[in-house]
Amino acid sequence: MDSAFGWLGQLIEYFGQLVPRVTWVLPTHGAVAFTRGKHVREYGPGLAGRWWCPCWWPAWTEMYVYPTARQTHNTPGQTLTTNDDVEITISGVVTYRISDLTKAMTAQHDLEDTIADITEVAMAQFVRSHSFEDIRNEDGSSLKVAVQKTLQRYGVGVADAGITNFARTRHITIAGSGGAVVDTEEEEE
Repeated sequence: MDSAFGWLGQLIEYFGQLVPRVTWVLPTHGAVAFTRGKHVREYGPGLAGRWWCPCWWPAWTEMYVYPTARQTHNTPGQTLTTNDDVEITISGVVTYRISDLTKAMTAQHDLEDTIADITEVAMAQFVRSHSFEDIRNEDGSSLKVAVQKTLQRYGVGVADAGITNFARTRHITIAGSGGAVVDTEEEEE
């Protein structure tokens, strides 16, 4: 019975694309409309559409609503080596907001993954270029600059960045049945 009337559902869906739609954009969001595959238009809070007609036609327009308000991303712990050869485990948080929604929606496929990947890489580069004592005394400003420099080309503005967990680590390798091998720093006399 379902397949017998499946064509009717497709027909209703097809004609439904010819009916104009109204989109209400919340104050914490923005909207981007892609018209005929090549025209991009950004809308702020309120009704998304032109001043003379606050509606859009699904037959030739795709509308995406995305949050532009302040958001955070927590980076998972990474075990890295500083420039003075000290192994540490570090994690952090980045507070950001979407400053250019059109760029954020068109410069990459998945914005959340891009923010996560760039934040982790920036934190790794930061650790590799600083000493253990520099990282211990870090107030977040140089980490923020490192993350902001990369994310701004994707329409993301970084409000703050900081280290949430920071600890010195010891490398242990478990190899076969011979037991564990612990790398220790032995002082030469």
